[in-house]
Order: sequence, then structure tokens, then C-alpha cells
Amino acid sequence: MAMECKPFGVNVMLVAPGSIKSNISANQAATLQLTPTSIYKPYFDRVYERMNASQGKQSMPTDEFARCVVAKALSPNPPGYMTLGGSSRLFWFLQWLPRQLILWILGSKLVWRKD
Repeated sequence: MAMECKPFGVNVMLVAPGSIKSNISANQAATLQLTPTSIYKPYFDRVYERMNASQGKQSMPTDEFARCVVAKALSPNPPGYMTLGGSSRLFWFLQWLPRQLILWILGSKLVWRKD
């Protein structure tokens, strides 16, 4: 997208958030219900577990995250890539690895783990 928008004078900034405090898990617990035949049913517990894990002590407060992103976006020279929040250094490191390796690592840790 950055390459496509550059000729029009539009800067694009990719924000890769780490753990950010939010109400996502509380809101989803009350509203998300899968039917027993849903193709997502086998993955639901792992996704829900991961969603809750991102709300730990290292999570960045939402308002602090928003202030940082807006400040960078409105700066004279916004970065093309920005990551912040809990465990964001991990995401900074992962950007340098081959995409297929990242998908394999995250998939094996987050979704495809056999219990």
C-alpha cells in the first residue's frame, strides 16, 4: 500500500500492536457463541485463550497506545512501521524472519497446538 500511495503524497504507516489493554475478551465472552457444527469450533478455545493472554500485566494501557500512534502518525516524517505494547519487541524481531516461518511458529504456538 505504501508503494501505491507514495505517488499521491500519502504516507502509509503499518502499526503492529503488541499486548494492549482492552475489553475485547470481556465483550466477546458475553456475545460470541459458535454453533456446534461451526468450522471454527475446534480453534475457539485456543483463540479465546490467546485473546485473554494479551490482557496481562505487560499490556499497554489503551489511551497510552492511542496517544503514541497518533503522535507518530501526525509527525512530519511518520515511520513506515511501528510496533508498541506488551511483547512488541518480539514482533519487531519477527518482521525480519521469512513470512512462512513466522506463520509456522505462530500457528504452532497459538492455534494448532495439540493438547
